[in-house]
Amino acid sequence: MIIKGKITKELTPQTGEGKNGTWTKREFVLSTNGEYPKEVCFEIWKEEIPSPKVGQEIEAHIEIASREYNSKYYTNVKCWKYEALGTAAVVPNGQVVAASNTIEETENDLPF
Repeated sequence: MIIKGKITKELTPQTGEGKNGTWTKREFVLSTNGEYPKEVCFEIWKEEIPSPKVGQEIEAHIEIASREYNSKYYTNVKCWKYEALGTAAVVPNGQVVAASNTIEETENDLPF
């Protein structure tokens, strides 16, 4: 699923220990465009994806999942890729990628 909007808030990153080691979760609030804008809080788990900046217009590729705990459902919105709208982005290794922040595009520069 894809949503577009402007990043309005960056929440405090959360870290913890799991069976696979230390994890970090970064959360952002995106305000959608349109006549009746909505706010969507999404999370980014992958360290390879740089954080969007507050005020930046993006197109976020998200996955929505719910889980049950004690007869209540909790929903997470995970962003696995985002594209900055109308600007170029700089990825961690210093390369400039035209308006996209994906793991695939920063690691696979093959022409075929």
